[in-house]
Amino acid sequence: MRFHFPSLLVGSLAALAFVSFMAADRPSIPLGRFELEATPNHVFILDRDTGRVWQKYVTVDSGQSDQDFALPKVR
Repeated sequence: MRFHFPSLLVGSLAALAFVSFMAADRPSIPLGRFELEATPNHVFILDRDTGRVWQKYVTVDSGQSDQDFALPKVR
């Protein structure tokens, strides 16, 4: 079996870069911090650490949705 050395080198470097990127220092979010509850027309996200609740109504004109519902919850 013969290997194409440049392809092997590029593939190895790409895999190393991917692993390094995935292991980058990111804020860790404790498991179970966020809870999602949903009905067919309404979605809630609860942050158990802060007690903050975001809500989104799926059916148009059925209630007041939070403007920042789709934004990241942890900064």
